[in-house]
This record gives sequence, structure tokens and C-alpha cells, in this order.
Amino acid sequence: MGSDAEKTADEIVVELREWLEENPEDASTAYKLALLLITMERFEDALEFAEMCAVLAPTDANALKLLGLARDYNAMIPEAEKILRYATDLDPQDADGWLCLGNHFFQPPIRDYREALKHFSKACTLDPTSSQAQQSRAETLEKLGRASEARAAYLMALQANKENLAAVKGLAALEAREGNLEKAADLYKIYLAQTPDDLDARWTLERIVLRFSKN
Repeated sequence: MGSDAEKTADEIVVELREWLEENPEDASTAYKLALLLITMERFEDALEFAEMCAVLAPTDANALKLLGLARDYNAMIPEAEKILRYATDLDPQDADGWLCLGNHFFQPPIRDYREALKHFSKACTLDPTSSQAQQSRAETLEKLGRASEARAAYLMALQANKENLAAVKGLAALEAREGNLEKAADLYKIYLAQTPDDLDARWTLERIVLRFSKN
């Protein structure tokens, strides 16, 4: 039998399913399978094993967060919120739990940015070095029209992890919207040096450079 690195995702799914048939009490394998299925965008299948994992480990906050994510992907909005809130009740010091709850409110169909901001801010308070939490907070502040606060949050995200390219792109777009074209161009160049195939970013940079040339 080859290593996981030599197998396709579908082959790993089959092996994990077979293992669970023989070992139905293995919560960690159920978790691994549900997570893999989510990455494969097989959301209905993922829900089955996320539910299984949560039943086997009903007080494990990670299992509950995964179930909440799977429910969100399956448009089970009230059920997802309920389980994500329960996860934060079980482990209120877990910054990732608050981040997951914030994502629940940020994403469509809810798009409740004020509620999302509360949870992202809580995540940032618990873990100020979380680049993802700071980036999510920045994106939410921008949605609420609070550009200067969003800029500060993006910079904190990049201070925590300068390789956070989503934060680089987000800050570049913010600077462009605010008319800071030179800063925006510099940030887009940094971003495109790592992700040259992002045609949207490249097109935006070309427009910014064109505006420069007309001034």
C-alpha cells in the first residue's frame, strides 16, 4: 500500500470509509474524513461524517466547529449557528471558535456584518497574533465603511504573518478604493509576485498604472 502522498483524494476517502466500517467508534478518523470531504466540496457526504464525529465526541469543540462548518455548507443555517455557539460555550477561550462563528455571520446568506465583527473582535482579543482573525476583522470593518480601522486591521494581519496574501490583496484593494494609488500598486505587485495567475489582480494593477500615466 502506498503512502497518502501517492494516493488520490478519492482513494483516501475509500480507505477511511472502510476503516470506519470496521472501527465505528473512531472519532478522529471520522473528523479526518469529514474535513477531507469538505476540501473536495462533497458537502453532503462531509455532513454525514461530521455528525458522526460530533456524536462520538460531543464535548470536543473542534468536532463541533467542524459540524457547524459542514452544516453551513449544506445551508442548514440555524442548525449551524446553534452548534457553533455551543462550541464557544464549551471552550470560550478558543479564538478559532469565535472566528468560525464570525464566518458564519459574515458569509452569505446571512451577511450580518455587525454580528460578525463582534465575534471576529473576540477572536482577535483572545489571539492578537492570529493573522486570519485580523484579516477577517479587517474585511468586516471595510464592509461597514470603516476604512481607517480596516486598514489598521489589515496591517496587524500582515504584522502577524507577512505571507498572508489574502490580507495583502485586501489591503491593496482598500488603498485603491481610497485613492492611494501608489500604495495600492506596490501592494498588488507584492501580491502578484506570489500569485501571478490572478487575472483580476493583474487587471486591477494595470488600471491603476494607467491612471498614473494619465496624471
